[in-house]
Formats: sequence, C-alpha cells, structure tokens
Amino acid sequence: MGLMQLKDLDIRNKILMNKLFKMRQYFSGEVKYQQNPFGAQEAFYYNIVLTDKNCDELRKRLLYRNVDVGVKDEITDNCIMCFEPDKISLYPAIEKCYTKLIQLPLSYNMDESALKKVALRLNKCLS
Repeated sequence: MGLMQLKDLDIRNKILMNKLFKMRQYFSGEVKYQQNPFGAQEAFYYNIVLTDKNCDELRKRLLYRNVDVGVKDEITDNCIMCFEPDKISLYPAIEKCYTKLIQLPLSYNMDESALKKVALRLNKCLS
C-alpha cells in the first residue's frame, strides 16, 4: 500500500502545501510560522506555529473550541531535558520553543471552511 502511494507523493505534498498556504491566509499577525527567506520550496512535516502563549493553556482553549492540537512531546523531544537536565539553562531557545509551539491539524480531507475555522479559532485564542 505504501509503495502504491509513493507514486502520488508529489501530488499529495502539493495538495497539503496548498492547504497550508490557504490556512495561513487567515492567520492574524500574532501567529508565527516557519518561513523560507530564500524563496525555495517549503518543506514541512507538521503544521507548526510559534505563539507567545503557554502551549498547554492554549491547547485547552482550542479544545474548548473543537480544535485538537499537538504540543510538546507530540511534536518534538526536549533532548537536553532528557539527557542533561542540569544544562537546560544553556539552551533557552529550546525551552521556549518546547513550551510555545503547537501543531495545528492539517489533512487532505479539510476543505477551505475547515482550514479557515482552525485559523480563526487560533486567532481568537491568541487575542
């Protein structure tokens, strides 16, 4: 089944990228997302945004509005905390990202109204 899907990988990636760009059109200025400053084609694994809010609190607010997001270990590992917790202060950006990143839903079956709904609900929770 995986081999059959490989032949459509470029098309599937393009569909997801178009959905991602569509969702971004509805983000307020408070939503920060990764951008490629060099104009090359973007690559992504998850639909991740950086906020100024604590991700756990933001997750609760979004769940209340029927938007399930990923946070912390659901997105990435805080390796320094796992292997050398006494050195976490040497890596402040890691700790900030770990507690401020959220993964927004993004899938092939989301139409424009669903993409807009997620973005607008995120905007509301951030304001």
